[in-house]
Amino acid sequence: MSRTMTVHEALCKVKVADDKILKLLGDANFIMVKKACETKIKGKPIEEVEKDIQGSTDKVLAIVDEVNAIKAALSESNAKTMITVGGKQMSIASAIYYLNHGIKAKEDILNEMKNQYALAINKLDSENGENLDKKAEKYITSNYGTKEKVDPDVLREEEKAYKARHSYELIDPLNLKKLIDTMEQEIDEFKASVDSAIQVSNATTMITID
Repeated sequence: MSRTMTVHEALCKVKVADDKILKLLGDANFIMVKKACETKIKGKPIEEVEKDIQGSTDKVLAIVDEVNAIKAALSESNAKTMITVGGKQMSIASAIYYLNHGIKAKEDILNEMKNQYALAINKLDSENGENLDKKAEKYITSNYGTKEKVDPDVLREEEKAYKARHSYELIDPLNLKKLIDTMEQEIDEFKASVDSAIQVSNATTMITID
């Protein structure tokens, strides 16, 4: 007989059933051994023991069948039910997959981008600025000696040319800082909204279990 319930109710039933299966398996006997001359086991007639074995087996298999039917209905519902997360429409199944796997991959990429960006900026700062000024000063001194004896315009041009040859700059076709900020915002928005979107959907979406 078909039954209709919300996804939330179905998920609760699955959890309860999974726990019940574990308990039944811990208590169940599917086969036993006795002495040929025994007519009872722990005070129970053999016929009753056999009925217990059959009964516990039927019970656990029935619960497994029920859980499988519910999970199949949930899987079908998750593939069809659409939610909006971070301004994007996706199925519940896609949202769950993205939350468990896709976000992790993006976070790994984001962390590597952040690391490389920080290293590049540190390299830029260490090679340019005050450090480059000192190197230019040393170059001028080694080539011209006392600066007072040299035309200031010549010195300025020499310093400018030296810095142009030895300064560092970024190769940044991605505009990496902006890309990092965008990816961070997307990940944060997804994480913040996906759980609530799924919960709302689960509370209102109906499924039928055959």
